[in-house]
Amino acid sequence: MERSTPSIHDLPPEDDPERLRLLADGAGEPILIHDRGIIVDVNRAFCELLDRRREQLIGVDVRGWLRPEDRDRIIGLAGGARR
Repeated sequence: MERSTPSIHDLPPEDDPERLRLLADGAGEPILIHDRGIIVDVNRAFCELLDRRREQLIGVDVRGWLRPEDRDRIIGLAGGARR
């Protein structure tokens, strides 16, 4: 049986971003990776949860998803910068 995506073991160690994506996509739990609140990557489970494609989520500011009364507290806990 032929695989449509490479195995994590098939990739060289220097190809870390692709190895990380394969690992994240293999997880059953939704995973979001952000930089100061801006989505830089998501796994398949996260896309399925929101019924969106990865391309639709990359670049979204997740702080807009927070209730205003919770925003400062959560950003502070996450060590993120405010805009």
